Amino acid sequence: MVLVRYIWYYSFWLIVKIGLGYYFKRIKVSGIENIPKNSPVIFGANHENAFIDALLITTRTARFTHYLVRADVFKNAFVRGVFKSFNMLPVYRIRDGFKSLKSNSTIFETCHKALAKGRSLILFPEGKHDIRRVPRKLTKGISRIALGTMNEDNPPKELYVVPVGLNYTDHKSFRSSVHIIYGKAIKIDLNNPETNTPEALRKTINIELLNRTIGLKEAYYDQLDTLIFKTEHGYQLSDTETINSKALKYTDYFESNNSDGLFNAIDEFDESLENLGAKNWLSISSTGKVTLLIKLIFLFPFYLYGLIQNLIPILIIESIIWLKVKDKIFSASIRFSIGLFLFPLYWYLQSLLLWNYSSPFYLSIAYWLSLPISLLIVNIFNSRFTLYLAKRKLDNDEELRNSIEGSLEYINKFKSRFE
Repeated sequence: MVLVRYIWYYSFWLIVKIGLGYYFKRIKVSGIENIPKNSPVIFGANHENAFIDALLITTRTARFTHYLVRADVFKNAFVRGVFKSFNMLPVYRIRDGFKSLKSNSTIFETCHKALAKGRSLILFPEGKHDIRRVPRKLTKGISRIALGTMNEDNPPKELYVVPVGLNYTDHKSFRSSVHIIYGKAIKIDLNNPETNTPEALRKTINIELLNRTIGLKEAYYDQLDTLIFKTEHGYQLSDTETINSKALKYTDYFESNNSDGLFNAIDEFDESLENLGAKNWLSISSTGKVTLLIKLIFLFPFYLYGLIQNLIPILIIESIIWLKVKDKIFSASIRFSIGLFLFPLYWYLQSLLLWNYSSPFYLSIAYWLSLPISLLIVNIFNSRFTLYLAKRKLDNDEELRNSIEGSLEYINKFKSRFE
């Protein structure tokens, strides 16, 4: 039974790992050497992108891992059974009802036993997810589990907490990138004042986690997001320390100076950028309209082929998200999880149909291989076309162009203070 469970777990692990490699343009991993090799580990991560966060952490190592997942997703009996088969455990929050919090004792006991067996645990100590890049105070759950494990009758010889920073270039988009940063392992030592009480341990974890994630002060989030991401190459994989340092300098200035003029310029810039249908200014300014048009003309036949071949699964997935997903932070996770199985199944059925019409076997294989590539081309074409429309609108709308240039002049003058 144990062998079957391992086969089931690692089969899914492999499928998800391959799928994530396709879904993301790049998955950059730093600090993997910080993970202890022969000891149980609790991975504590920031939580910005629903359950895709856990999948990314899981597939970077080959550990047999357990997960703590918000309890409300376990309501459906079928979903509950599937989740449990992948070591997912429900964790209850105050919003689930005060009485339900008592059930956490049983769940925590399961975690203690899993860690005592040398397994790993993934949880999100911020207690909630938020697509914004803001620092959040950690809940006490991670400290309770870590210290509770070491206070058991048969604790593991060593237990570590490894903070994990997940830094996305774009949370919602297919073929975006993510930088996963593993922080320094924190050994749970009951004789160490930095780790022997829940509050001290929580503080120690929080400091290390903040150093591995991008954290923009919530009070100035929109302004900082524009200054650091929308007007710069912020959506590329960047060093978190550099970004946080810059954000801190900007924040200090906001709090000690009158920034009304700057904030007005930022608001005007944001409105103009939204009017263009773009996310980042440099992506528009760095590409010529003629060059984009030539690329679109070249890509169009391949785009048309890809759209025809993939239209049905695309429509199914987007319809589910539009009709069923109320919290849009789940959109990327739902898009990935459904697409992980729906697209390969649909591609297989298409290839099988071609093969049944007496086509040579090699032709069916070549056709099947072309389908995932064609989906990538659809995404490339759509992003280029959106960019082209933005460039064209900018060229044809003098008022909009003047608004962008005027607000950018004010913003760049502000940035020059810190160069």
